[in-house]
Amino acid sequence: MSRPPSGKYLAVGGISGLQIFHFNGANPITKFTGRLTAKQIDQLFWDNSNHLYAISRNAGKLFVFTVSSSGVKQAPGSPHPIARPVNIIVLLSPS
Repeated sequence: MSRPPSGKYLAVGGISGLQIFHFNGANPITKFTGRLTAKQIDQLFWDNSNHLYAISRNAGKLFVFTVSSSGVKQAPGSPHPIARPVNIIVLLSPS
């Protein structure tokens, strides 16, 4: 699980894929997307611009999404093939 710096969303990844939930103030968390991929997701990171990066070790892929209040868009070329991905880290620029 991972939340972006804005705190508005929650990305949940695991053996069944990837899904995003939305926080609505004091209201209960709600489903924001269906399953974005059925590939196993091993790590998730966000940047300051609500870009979500997710790696699947088994599939050898890097998934990149832009998340906004109007929805989720997969970045051009995503998923990107990566030979034997192990870990991912995203450096956040100062706000």
